[in-house]
Amino acid sequence: MSKQSKSNPAKGLPSITIDLDKPRALRWPHGAVRGFEDMALRYLELPKAGNVRADTIIHNAISNSTIQTYALYFALLDDAKKNEEKDFSIDKVDDMLTAYKESGGDMDELITDIQRSYMVGNDPSHLASWEERLKNLKEMAALQKKVSAKEEAKKKKDLATSITNLEKQLAEIDSGPMPSDSDSPVE
Repeated sequence: MSKQSKSNPAKGLPSITIDLDKPRALRWPHGAVRGFEDMALRYLELPKAGNVRADTIIHNAISNSTIQTYALYFALLDDAKKNEEKDFSIDKVDDMLTAYKESGGDMDELITDIQRSYMVGNDPSHLASWEERLKNLKEMAALQKKVSAKEEAKKKKDLATSITNLEKQLAEIDSGPMPSDSDSPVE
């Protein structure tokens, strides 16, 4: 979904290009970082003077839909200004996200692109190790999915075996002699 590019190879912040309603560049100039950080700290009710910065929020609170929307808004703001989109707003970003989800877009991939776009522009020295961790997490998730599938198959097989054994026991009981009324103890 994303493509990393430099907006100006000679100078300028790199960006990530994603496909939403059209190809768009996610870019985090300082004003976007500051705006996002200010909004997120207020929304999360965290002090501005603390240790929580935009990078912490981007990596730890982005599962929250409000944070996702504002992160995307601020990452797209520079692109919208360059393209003179006068109707660009938080509501338009909400509409983009809704359309993206309705068209089958992968929100995990979009969140990763938002995080990646932040890192290429503001923390490139940690990008390679972050990408490696992301790759390892994906591999672990794939392995966990395989393990879960095998465990589920084993449970189904064990259940089928138990049902078969119970059916055999029931057949043995049904095929034996039926006790008559005279076989019951007399009091």
